[in-house]
Amino acid sequence: MQQLMDQINRKLRPYFGEFLNGSATLEEISQAEEEIGIGFPEDLKGLYQLHNGNADETAGLFFGMAFLPLEAMLSEWRFSAGIVDEDLNDEIPSYSVPAGAIKELYFNKKWIPLAHDSGGNYLGLDFDPGEKGTVGQVINYGRDEEVKYVIARSIKDFLAFILKTLEDGFYTIDEEESWSYGQLEDTHIFDALKTLALPVMQREAKGTEVAASLDEYGEEWKARIEKEYGSFKVFIGKKNLYLGAKGIREIAPLAACNDLRELVLSSNEISDLTPLENLKSLKRLYIGGNPVKSVEALKGLENLDYLYLAHTPITDGGPLMSLAKLKELNMANTHIEDFSFLKQLRNLKTLSVSIYSPKQLNALSELPKLKHLTIEQMAGVTRGDLTAFYRLKNLESLTIKHAAFRELSFLTGCNKLKTLHLIDCSIEDAKELLKIPVENLECEGTFINNLEVIAESASLQFFAGSFQQFWTLKQKVSRPIDFSKISGPMTEAEEELWLTSLREGRKG
Repeated sequence: MQQLMDQINRKLRPYFGEFLNGSATLEEISQAEEEIGIGFPEDLKGLYQLHNGNADETAGLFFGMAFLPLEAMLSEWRFSAGIVDEDLNDEIPSYSVPAGAIKELYFNKKWIPLAHDSGGNYLGLDFDPGEKGTVGQVINYGRDEEVKYVIARSIKDFLAFILKTLEDGFYTIDEEESWSYGQLEDTHIFDALKTLALPVMQREAKGTEVAASLDEYGEEWKARIEKEYGSFKVFIGKKNLYLGAKGIREIAPLAACNDLRELVLSSNEISDLTPLENLKSLKRLYIGGNPVKSVEALKGLENLDYLYLAHTPITDGGPLMSLAKLKELNMANTHIEDFSFLKQLRNLKTLSVSIYSPKQLNALSELPKLKHLTIEQMAGVTRGDLTAFYRLKNLESLTIKHAAFRELSFLTGCNKLKTLHLIDCSIEDAKELLKIPVENLECEGTFINNLEVIAESASLQFFAGSFQQFWTLKQKVSRPIDFSKISGPMTEAEEELWLTSLREGRKG
């Protein structure tokens, strides 16, 4: 480590002078290990024994990213650890490249920040890797880092890459007395990750052979790839592909895209999904609005956690039961009649469906982790069938479209329901709503016969509806309610009344 850092220093000192701090003591390193609860690897200890971070943050040891002194490392780690919970990790999409190497979370308490860019993004060491990762691997994470890469197997490897970059002259000294990777000024190293052979200093061979040219895929695909991606090599290395509404009929070249994490194919003319069957890294897939009749090819996509199937003629959802990691599924407006496969999806938290029978509605009540439900259409069920909702104990948000209800007692068992969105519905009696802890109620094109009773709700914080609904409730409520959204048209006079009300509410 000493020799490596001496060589890096000799290369950067002419530009930045002595920009690194002196050594950290073994006691300081031990205190950091104790607070975080992780023993540092020898190369990390060795680095801190040489230099306790950047003295001048503008220089930034790691391609302009400032090397954090131990106290700053702990401060950044405490902040991140304090704001992240399980829900946030679920709601913010994260991707590991390669798949399975990094746990796909927004933040992990066992990711230790080594450097930062002052914008909420970190270069860190991963001490809780995925099953295909390595303890101590160098990764990127933070506010803007949805895709997380294994950048190097160790901090020593990454420092060796920095030295090689300096020796090759493939860097730029920026006007603001910093430096960056590559030959374009101000290139963030994390932006360069998309084009680097990773992990650095250890390029791994692909396990699957791919076509060397585009010739076998036809002129249409050849022209598309050359125009949008430049080469077949770049195309098959993409992590995200957005190919919606492009008139695509067949998708043979996608079979070579083994690193894909997100694929959008919505609103095309695709009927055969077979080329997708070996894309084991795929995490998010959008195939809605295609004439697809079978999802058999998807049953082996073990990392898939989001699937959009809406508006397809698919009749059998059975093959999806093997998708153990699936968290979000949109299968509204399909021809799937049997929903029994859903109970095998133990991690499913968000679901969109169309309901045409009591059996389908009952199948939803067998989803223990379901938090967010959208029913695009509800027909063929009676008032008694609605008791299935009583078993949705963890439901936090519910959207229902195109339905009519005499009353809402079927929701009184949903004691965690915070958001209710009704679109083109009608409700004869809304008084049961007072028994539900709804905080956000949106009535878009929805008629409620006795709307005024909602004003008595003890939990309501936000209401959106027509101007007439807003005005009715405004006269009735005895405490502040957020009326900042109106659904539907307003006359100029109505808009002025609404805006005046909002201004008065802000003053109050």
